[in-house]
Amino acid sequence: MDYLFIGRLLLSFVIAGTWVSLTSLLAEKLGSKIGGLIASLPSVIVITLIFIGLDRGRSFAAQTAAAVPIGMLVNTGFLLVFIATARFGAFRAAGLSLCTWLGLTLLFNLLPPFGLGLGSLLYSTGTLLAFLVAEYPLRVRSVPKQSLRFSWLTFTLRAFFSGSVVAAAVALSRVAPPYLTGIIAAFPAVMLSTMTILTKVRGAAFAAATGKIMLISMSSIIVYAALTAFLFGPLGLALGSLIGYAGAAVWLFVFRLVLRRVH
Repeated sequence: MDYLFIGRLLLSFVIAGTWVSLTSLLAEKLGSKIGGLIASLPSVIVITLIFIGLDRGRSFAAQTAAAVPIGMLVNTGFLLVFIATARFGAFRAAGLSLCTWLGLTLLFNLLPPFGLGLGSLLYSTGTLLAFLVAEYPLRVRSVPKQSLRFSWLTFTLRAFFSGSVVAAAVALSRVAPPYLTGIIAAFPAVMLSTMTILTKVRGAAFAAATGKIMLISMSSIIVYAALTAFLFGPLGLALGSLIGYAGAAVWLFVFRLVLRRVH
């Protein structure tokens, strides 16, 4: 039995679950605009790539990172469907969104792998179109911050779910090629838990408004993935991740200026 691998799986589960729960809780306290930005910071993907790199090596982690843009394009479809259907209830919207994610994942797995450049271009085009749909036909508008009562049950469930996603992606990397692992590693754990909880607790309008901001601000994950795809090899997992995360944070800081024009 590979006890080292099992230890890494457990550690990835704990770290990812705690991180996602804390950042999601903070996002919910700060309103739809700032909350959407925080929820879009690289979180699950950071822990996933680091632990995949520890288990399979820098090269495999870099190849996995290069596939993340296609995974995020799939997430764009997931998020747009949730925004459009949130008014029908949290669980119905979650179910329809997950079906969308699964269908798009299967589709891209059947197609030839897309490189980092083409994948990023497809992601940018798809995300822009999705944002325009949310902004105009759906007419989603921003909602100010609201008071939020802390719930240990919500915190624990979100931590368990997000940790499970990361551990599953790390385990999958042992049997799946980097391209498929990259798509799976981008599974919208934060989006699913955040949108479901916000719809239940704060209503469909607040959830949709947060989701609209996430549509454009989750481009920070593409910045992180692109940087790590190039930096993991020469700089290693730790420094490559640190620079990638710094680049994503700077990207989101610039987005704060853009958000002043978003309703």
